[in-house]
Amino acid sequence: MMKTIVAAIFLAVFASPLFAQDDAAAARAAAGCGPDQIKFEVKTDKNQHPAPKAEPTKALVYVFQDVKQDNTLTIGTATTRVGLDGAWIGQSTASHIFSFQRSRGIIACVQPGNPASRESPNWVLPPI
Repeated sequence: MMKTIVAAIFLAVFASPLFAQDDAAAARAAAGCGPDQIKFEVKTDKNQHPAPKAEPTKALVYVFQDVKQDNTLTIGTATTRVGLDGAWIGQSTASHIFSFQRSRGIIACVQPGNPASRESPNWVLPPI
């Protein structure tokens, strides 16, 4: 009986931080990212390499993804999703480049890796 009580106290003390959430970080991510339910179908066109030019009042942002994976243990490729001001605008897979224009005051979000994995937190770019 005593061992059960000690084990319960041990779990309550040391496991409780795992259930805590950073509300400020979640709010920042929600401001830039879009809903998790949104999915994209990415197709690569190796014949088309656009070189976008930013409008004078906007910044041109590039998202590079260069992921080296061990193909013997990995199925599929990592996907990076990009969001602006609360809506997803696109995604990139494997070793590709994604670019977009960003206005002043717009919050951008980059979600690296597998969206279902909590090991890949969102990166929120502050407003410019």
